Order: sequence, then structure tokens, then C-alpha cells
Amino acid sequence: MPAEDRVREQIERSVRNIDPDIGSVLDRVARRGRRRRRLAVAARVLAVAGFIAIVVIAGPSVLDLLRTSPPRPSSPVDPYSLIAGTYRVTIAPESGVVTQADMAGRWTLVLDPDGSLELAAPPGFQAETSGITYRLVGQEFQTNAFPNDLCHAQLPGRYRWSKAGGQLRFTLVEDPCDARVVLFSGQSWSGLSGAT
Repeated sequence: MPAEDRVREQIERSVRNIDPDIGSVLDRVARRGRRRRRLAVAARVLAVAGFIAIVVIAGPSVLDLLRTSPPRPSSPVDPYSLIAGTYRVTIAPESGVVTQADMAGRWTLVLDPDGSLELAAPPGFQAETSGITYRLVGQEFQTNAFPNDLCHAQLPGRYRWSKAGGQLRFTLVEDPCDARVVLFSGQSWSGLSGAT
């Protein structure tokens, strides 16, 4: 018997021993698929039930915390908006820089929220009142008033400022310029428009 016939005969015997029961194999695959789907549904149900339990148990505590939490601070107020406005003061005639610079009389001060400062001086005052700025650092007011003449080449003046009842008051911290000290400190500026 040639080798080919022997191989063919062995293959035929092997094929006869195989029982292709496709129906039972498909049933097993279908059962496994159904079991997996049931497990997935059970896992989802347990997850939802766990979430509901957490909400029921922890929910009231969380709501109590939210109700009793301290109030959130409101957005910070721009200090320039607090001081901005128009103010007026009258400087009494005195000796020294008031007399020398003709500073006696009524002054009007306009503080804009952008940091610019306008001064309207009494009629006899000759020094320049343009190009003046101010800066706020906390409760400190800094200004370069009279930069081109009376306070030329001097550092800006520094004052603490406070405002109550429409009155603006400057308290000297440090200022090398006598004219600015006379103008800003020692009296209250009365608020006019926008200076409440």
C-alpha cells in the first residue's frame, strides 16, 4: 500500500471520530453570552444602587455644609473708585509757602479713577497744575503734584487717605515738598460731585 493511501485512510478514520455536534457548541456559546449580559446588567444595577445610597446618606450632610458655608467674598472693590470724585478746600492765608506761592484761597481737586488728578487753583497761584497723577497703594495716596516748579525734582508725596461722610482727608506720611504738604494735609476736602 502506497504511502498516499495510508495517509488518506488515517485522515478518514480521524474524520469519522470527530462528531461535529454544532448545536451543542452553539448552545454553550449562547449560554455564556447570556450569562455575561446578566452580569453586566447586575453590575450596572449595583452601581446605580450604590450611587443612590451615597446620595441618600451623604446628601443631607453636603447640603448642610453648603447652607452653612461662609459667604464668598464679593469681587474686590477698586480703591480708585472709592476715592474718585471732585473735592474742595479753602487754604487760609499764612506765612511761608502759602504766601510765597499765593496758595491762599479755594482749591478744587478732581480725582479720576484712572489715576489722573486735576487741580483748580485760586486766581493768584502761578505754578503749573497740569500733568499731575496720583497712585493708591492700599490706604496710601501718592502724588507728584507741582512736578515742574514748586516740587521740581522731588520724590512724590505720600499720604494716608480716609473718606467719611463725603469728606476726604490726607494725613502726611512723607513729602519733601512743602507746597504739597500745605495743600493736602491739615484739612478735610469737602466732596462735591461723585465724592460720596
